[in-house]
Amino acid sequence: MAVLRLSLAGLVAACTQCIAAVLATFVVLLAARHALIVLAPPDVGAKPKSELDALVPILRCIYLAMAFGIALTYNRVVYFTAARIRLASRLMLPTAPDHATKSLLTQLTLASVGFAVLALRPPPASLIEAVSPECAWAALVTWSGLMSAVVAGFGANAHAARRAL
Repeated sequence: MAVLRLSLAGLVAACTQCIAAVLATFVVLLAARHALIVLAPPDVGAKPKSELDALVPILRCIYLAMAFGIALTYNRVVYFTAARIRLASRLMLPTAPDHATKSLLTQLTLASVGFAVLALRPPPASLIEAVSPECAWAALVTWSGLMSAVVAGFGANAHAARRAL
């Protein structure tokens, strides 16, 4: 229960990012279907496996932009989590109360950046091989969406830790 209080901002941000990613996917698919987005292959002269493959880079960028926006949003949950982090940090080491918070901030920021890099990369080959060829596009999009949710979660907790200083 105590860990939940220290990571509440991240959990809320990750859930919000999952909902936003699903909605963004539907909007981009509708825009592509109604020719509001021109689908071009990523490599000039190369023919994509499907028209949906050309949407993957667009969706990756949209997911990450939303994740950073959600992570940097101020709300009550961030303030609550920051207060809990501040209290826990002061209880851990009363002589240097900000040491644990600074360490947590560094670790959360590095984790968020690392998962942002993973969100921009394709999923592991074993994941793509595990699904049927018709669902490969869904695996690519799901991977980026989940990694962006982790970015939002770690980023929101890092934001709360920064606020706790």
